[in-house]
Parts: sequence; C-alpha cells; structure tokens
Amino acid sequence: MLVLSVRVGLAVVAEIFEGEMTQLVGPRGKHSPERQAYRHGQESRQLTLGGRRVEIQKPRARTKVGEEVELASYGSSAAGIRSHKPPGTGCWRGSPAAAI
Repeated sequence: MLVLSVRVGLAVVAEIFEGEMTQLVGPRGKHSPERQAYRHGQESRQLTLGGRRVEIQKPRARTKVGEEVELASYGSSAAGIRSHKPPGTGCWRGSPAAAI
C-alpha cells in the first residue's frame, strides 16, 4: 500500500510542477512572443514521500535574460528545500513579467 501511495504522490507532484510551468512559461511546444521565460530542462531533486526520500525530476525554467525561475510548488513540497542559488543571485519567484 505504501508503494502505491508513493507512486500516486509522485504523479501528483509531476502534475503540480507541469501546471506551474505552464502558468509561468506557457504550454509545452507552443511559442508566444509575449512569453517572458522558457523551459530549461530538468534537474534531479529529492522529496520526502511516505516517510522516505524519493528522487524526482524537477522542471527548470529561465527568463529571457537567463535568470533561473524557481518553482513555488517545489519549495512548498520539498519542506523548505530551495533552489541551489541563494537569494539575490539571479533566482526569482513569481510571475515572469515581474523579472523584466
């Protein structure tokens, strides 16, 4: 039962990440001249699900000027684990329009 719960949790996390990415940079494969950020691959991270650490693939995004976009949903789901970039070093949160 625990394995099933962890799998469902991972699927939910992936959907949350994709929803936030779509909101920040637009739908996958659709180009928009108004877009202020773009998808920039994925990175391996860990979350605690079912009392154990599990590896996830966290999507990445960058602004048009090259600053990393931090997913708010990752910060809340990772229990305070944030991006490897400290505050003030080019990592921003919020709407992409706020970065420009």
